[in-house]
Amino acid sequence: MKRFISFLLLALFVFPLCGCSGEVPEATTEPANNNNEPTAEATEPVTDPVTEPVTEAPITDAPATEAPTTEVALPEMPKLLRITCVGDSITYGVGASNRNKTSYPAMLQSKLAAMYPGHTFAVVNCGRSRAYAINNAEITYKYASDQSIAYTASPEYISSLKSRPNIVLIMLGANDAYTASQNTEVSKKFTESLEKLVNTYRALDTNPEVYLLICTDRFDTAQRRNDLKNIIIPAIEDVAARLECPVIDMYSISTEIAGELFKTASAQRKLGSTEAFSDSVHPGDKLYDLMAEEAAKAISKSYK
Repeated sequence: MKRFISFLLLALFVFPLCGCSGEVPEATTEPANNNNEPTAEATEPVTDPVTEPVTEAPITDAPATEAPTTEVALPEMPKLLRITCVGDSITYGVGASNRNKTSYPAMLQSKLAAMYPGHTFAVVNCGRSRAYAINNAEITYKYASDQSIAYTASPEYISSLKSRPNIVLIMLGANDAYTASQNTEVSKKFTESLEKLVNTYRALDTNPEVYLLICTDRFDTAQRRNDLKNIIIPAIEDVAARLECPVIDMYSISTEIAGELFKTASAQRKLGSTEAFSDSVHPGDKLYDLMAEEAAKAISKSYK
């Protein structure tokens, strides 16, 4: 019995010392989870976005920002405006009852003077009959006759360069259309020639504004009408677009009249210097007056 009590006292004394040794276990480099599963870590409490409302900034309609518009300020009409008219027999005034009074350049001067009292307009007629835009001395091109001439080879061209213009009006192409069916690459040749002419006038020391006039319609033959409409006019429009030249459309004011005359028998056509057409190509006084009106309106849009 004494032996049992002694053993019990010894056990009670030794066991607590073994269970609370106070030693700290060493850190290990082995993963805590052999299956590579993520271990739980202490995290900040998560705010539930559904149960905790979020305060948003009020939405306001911002005024739409418009791009600033830049308007080109038009210059005042100068007290003296020099206008040079370049072209063929239609510019010259063939078919007019009096080319010094009823050609389109002559009537243009009168109309501008009436629109702008107190201003002076010097409109110079540098038209040359039978003139081509294409110079056959530079580009292979068949003319209608030995009397035909490249505009740039004419004395009227030299006069136009010396006229010190503020504005140049160019209307060429009717003769180029006349023999278009007898030539190749007409559009290309005409385009190059017209573009060169525009750039020549722009290089003058007066720095003129160059306008391109679309030719009046004709009714001599279906072929020439089509060549004018489908070859020459698109080329004029192309040059005007690329070189940014103002355009004056003389075709639209004449094509309805020309179309009616084309359908009318020759003996019944009403032609003459005081009519719309004097012949199948050249205007008469009525059409020249309309042409001058179109030109005057176009020029007036460039000034206050």
